[in-house]
Amino acid sequence: GWIIEGIFSRSAPRSLDYIEASEKMIYLSQKRLLKLAPNLQDKVCLMHGTEKDIPTDKKYGCILCFFFFDLFPQQDFEVLFDQLHLHLIEHGQIMLADFYPPKSSFQKGLLWTMYAFFRIVAGLKNQKLPQVEASFRAYGYEKNLAKSYAKGFIKSSIWKKIPNF
Repeated sequence: GWIIEGIFSRSAPRSLDYIEASEKMIYLSQKRLLKLAPNLQDKVCLMHGTEKDIPTDKKYGCILCFFFFDLFPQQDFEVLFDQLHLHLIEHGQIMLADFYPPKSSFQKGLLWTMYAFFRIVAGLKNQKLPQVEASFRAYGYEKNLAKSYAKGFIKSSIWKKIPNF
């Protein structure tokens, strides 16, 4: 739920839909929001579910995806990306932060360890990072801003949807 506070401290959205697959995370986010930012209650909708549960007619100006895409094998990621694309208005933006293909042995080992850990703890099936940027380009998105961390292993970027691509 900390991300909700961060969003409202840096911008003034009319509303925010926070979609989370974990009921426990929804509970913790609600608890945090009530304690630290009760004035935001009427602006924040905490939704239990996934992208598949977003109403078909719902459109967003901005979608945030932080350390999310790496959970999906390429084929599932493409289905997910298609769903998000349909929910984004023309000229809307997707803000992304995620892992990128490792460049060093250390990064390869770290990625393998993370996938192994989440396979055991959460039943994660994916073992390989999807081709995220290729999908953005295939859908005609324009990268407006990008920053790399950990020697390129983690990147954040803002992608703008270009209409009529």
